[in-house]
Amino acid sequence: MEQKLVKETFFKFFTTALASSVTLSVLSMTDLMIAGNVVGEKGLAAVSLALPVVILVQIASALWGTGGAIVFSARLGEGDLRACGRILTLSLAGALASGLLLGAGGLFFLRPLVSLLGAADGEEFYLASQYVGVLLAGMPVMILSPVMITYLRNDSRQGYSMACVVICSLLNIVLSLFAGIVLKLGILGIGGATVVSQLVCCVLAGGKLLQQSRLYGLARDAFSLRLMGEIFKPGSTVALIFFCQMLLTVVVNRTLNAEGGAAVYAVIKYLINFLFALFDGVTGAMQPMLGIYYGEREQQNVRATARYAFCTMAVLALLMFLLLELGGPLLCGIFGVETPRMQEMTIAASRIIGVYCFGAAAVTFLNAFYRCVGRERISFLLGLFDNLLFPLAGIFLYVQLLSMGTMGVFLGIGSSAFFTLLFWALLCRPWKHGILLLRKEQFSSQENEYHKIISATFQEAVQITESVEEYCEEHAISPKKQYYISLFIEELIINVVGLAEESRGHGRTAKTYYADIRIAPQADGSIWLRIRDNLTEWMPASMDIQDPSQLVQLDEDGSVNELGIGIIKRLSKSYSYKRTIGFNNFSAIL
Repeated sequence: MEQKLVKETFFKFFTTALASSVTLSVLSMTDLMIAGNVVGEKGLAAVSLALPVVILVQIASALWGTGGAIVFSARLGEGDLRACGRILTLSLAGALASGLLLGAGGLFFLRPLVSLLGAADGEEFYLASQYVGVLLAGMPVMILSPVMITYLRNDSRQGYSMACVVICSLLNIVLSLFAGIVLKLGILGIGGATVVSQLVCCVLAGGKLLQQSRLYGLARDAFSLRLMGEIFKPGSTVALIFFCQMLLTVVVNRTLNAEGGAAVYAVIKYLINFLFALFDGVTGAMQPMLGIYYGEREQQNVRATARYAFCTMAVLALLMFLLLELGGPLLCGIFGVETPRMQEMTIAASRIIGVYCFGAAAVTFLNAFYRCVGRERISFLLGLFDNLLFPLAGIFLYVQLLSMGTMGVFLGIGSSAFFTLLFWALLCRPWKHGILLLRKEQFSSQENEYHKIISATFQEAVQITESVEEYCEEHAISPKKQYYISLFIEELIINVVGLAEESRGHGRTAKTYYADIRIAPQADGSIWLRIRDNLTEWMPASMDIQDPSQLVQLDEDGSVNELGIGIIKRLSKSYSYKRTIGFNNFSAIL
């Protein structure tokens, strides 16, 4: 049953994460498609040359958003809510500050920056300067928006985060068409529409995020170099990938621009971005689950999450392969590629990248997994080799040594993932250590632990009470602690069952409610107990009653037996509540 629950949780996260990441990818391609069809191939080239600036946004968002969210999930899994508040505050402040600094610096050096990106003099330079300038002016909201969306997803608000992304993406399309066609603002209006849509996303996401942060709150003492280092440690591996892509894009643009191939690379690059948007749907589901399970030291759930993620990514790679192999002419029409030579180059390049999908799926999975389970060095090396060293080496081999011209560039990019997998196999020797490279000391021992998952029904609740009593007798737990354990289990399970029955009574019968019970003796003689359920948030830790006589006066008609919860809190050495990846988690030390 536990594997089934992990599977259900993964695909719940995957559905919303995929919708969000694909919508973001379409948002990034919107400017390219509209520029190609409204402004022409010069506009297509201008958006292509600005791609490193877009990647710069992704770098900063990865450092503060992805890195912060990974550390946030691990701390949430450990139950350290104060640290969660500090991480959230530091991430939001850091993202805003980074946007202000990068935007101001980029605008100050706008002309040399556009020249560095490879823009030729004349109309191309003028269009690229307009588009890049608008993006730089909106850099603070461009960075802050994806950071907020990442935290919303980690705060079990996947549906709302997806809605924010979809609404703002549709708004960007409408505004881009209106500015480009109706107002005749051309490339300037297209870039401005992107910034405005991200500003709206910040408003929608920010309000909900601050409202939902009541468990941990924002912290005034958030700034800390040590905490910043913790955030940047996993975040830097993602940022490295984007940084390498930015350098690679500059090199490829300058290489291809002389042959008129920069526009083709723009199409291929955005197709690759779309491929990774599909993969980001998987990694977006993996990250909060692995963060929580790794923080809780639950090896079985970590492995199950990895298995579902890899299989899903393989299916997505196959679908993208078929699209790229068969849909070349359609892609040319979508992006406004009209000349026969450009169409031929685009179709040939898309077929090369189609094969690349399979290697990219494996590398992306490994990179994301190692990043979430404390193996950042391996993730760092995979990102460096896959996104910079092997692509550059491949381009040099195919273009300079084998004189394959434009197609050599795409062969170099397409073969990089397979060379990276070979490097990983030689470095990590997975045939000896296992593909996931998990170490035993990373996880808690399962010895002598009681673990049971039951349906939230009164019949199951009676059976679990008997099972717990048998466990206590088998492990020689004292009668006094046996009584406390039984009381703890009984009171909390009754609450879970009562709330589940109430939900069923309101017509929500499609969902199966369950309770996950764990009991583990500790080295100091105390007993750790935890109840996890998939009900809506009911906040059993919100009560703060010191006088036991007050407990009797509480509402006796409610679904939650507050008297029982209050007694448990009085008897426990310590207790905690947290809401993680859609679950209530109540634990105590007796």
